[in-house]
Amino acid sequence: MAAEKTIGDPIKRTLEALKKERTQMATSISVLDRTISSLEGASSERRKRKSGPKGIDWDSVALGKKRDAEIAREMGVRASSVCTARTVRGIPAFGKGKKPKAGGKKKVLPQLQQQET
Repeated sequence: MAAEKTIGDPIKRTLEALKKERTQMATSISVLDRTISSLEGASSERRKRKSGPKGIDWDSVALGKKRDAEIAREMGVRASSVCTARTVRGIPAFGKGKKPKAGGKKKVLPQLQQQET
């Protein structure tokens, strides 16, 4: 009878350890499932939101027509958000785009004009 206890005890302890491990694994799997579900929901939510922070439709804002800081004050966001929205759309900063030259024509020196005539 003593021999049965010594043989049965390790098996019993192993069986209890396996049950405990199975419970821990089930808990871990449950936590992982919830984490994955929340991450999937967040990423799809992020993909749906096109307008950016505070629901601003940046395509309707006059980006590049005013200074970023000025637009930011009006919209209630940081200037860096306006700068990002502008650069993502390939719009140059206010005052940095192509400007027409003053007068629009090349200035010709009076001496050259006399030579041409």
